[in-house]
Amino acid sequence: FSCSPSAQPESSIIISFSLFEKSSIKSVSYCNMDSEVIFKNLTPYITPKTKLIIAFANTFKFDATEILNNMGDKYPNIVVAGGNSGDDYKFSSCYVFSSTCKNCDIAFAFIDSDVLKVHSNYILNWQTIGKEMLVTKSVGSTVYEIEHKKALDVFEYYLGDEISKNMLVHGVEFPLIYKQKDTKVARAAIAIDEEEG
Repeated sequence: FSCSPSAQPESSIIISFSLFEKSSIKSVSYCNMDSEVIFKNLTPYITPKTKLIIAFANTFKFDATEILNNMGDKYPNIVVAGGNSGDDYKFSSCYVFSSTCKNCDIAFAFIDSDVLKVHSNYILNWQTIGKEMLVTKSVGSTVYEIEHKKALDVFEYYLGDEISKNMLVHGVEFPLIYKQKDTKVARAAIAIDEEEG
């Protein structure tokens, strides 16, 4: 499902269903497991007929970056789609659930078929501002310093005090854009540590 607060009234949810006549679907979900263990456990679900993997992660509980990178490396011909759960910009809690787990860290659906053709594309409609900079301190997906300055200080310099003090509200409007091979990727703030910057 997807939720679009800007296009729909607050707290609304759009639920989309897809029906397949010549494809089969398997699903699995995980709670409180390490990314590496989860990735190893996915192997039996992926077959030569797997055309699409859909993944949904809990934004506040799980960082799916490592799993997605591993999937791209090991299964370059399988399209991976999905996203993170959200809560209408309240930044308090969100949920991913399945038939086996009420509050999952991540859930997957594997679509297998002899005839299904899956194509993937994306549009990145963001414009970069300022100079290209180097992240000089980070741990996992947490960015502490950019060009040896606190990340929030860099946002304040380019966007002003109002934006930097309300990064959770405005962060999705001003994501950091980084290069991963030849692809530009936008990542928005989902948590802020004021003291660490």
